[in-house]
Amino acid sequence: MSTSFGAQREAVCIWKDGCSHCRKRVALLVSEETCPETFHCPQSKSRWTFGGRVTIFASELDAMSEAEFNELVGQDGLQTLQILFD
Repeated sequence: MSTSFGAQREAVCIWKDGCSHCRKRVALLVSEETCPETFHCPQSKSRWTFGGRVTIFASELDAMSEAEFNELVGQDGLQTLQILFD
């Protein structure tokens, strides 16, 4: 799931579906000058990345279904997918 929050930054949900809590938090983070590279929602456990770069462990990638993987790589704003071997 991808949510665009401005011309320069874009938030991409890379793990699970985002809840209303994390969508509001992501909207605030994207508008700040000190926006982090990632955000992990304590409620829904969703993971977000900012700026179009996703770093994921190979074990997490292996645990994804084909539909989840296709949703991840089909995100608007996703520019780089970095896979770390663990």
